[in-house]
Amino acid sequence: MGANYEESQAGSSKADFKNKVKIALREARESNF
Repeated sequence: MGANYEESQAGSSKADFKNKVKIALREARESNF
């Protein structure tokens, strides 16, 4: 998750940032299974 969040910090726009944070959160939830 940390890598995905770090990548989101380099987003080119607010929409890109939100999308990458959403992906990071989804992958964090998937890691529980």
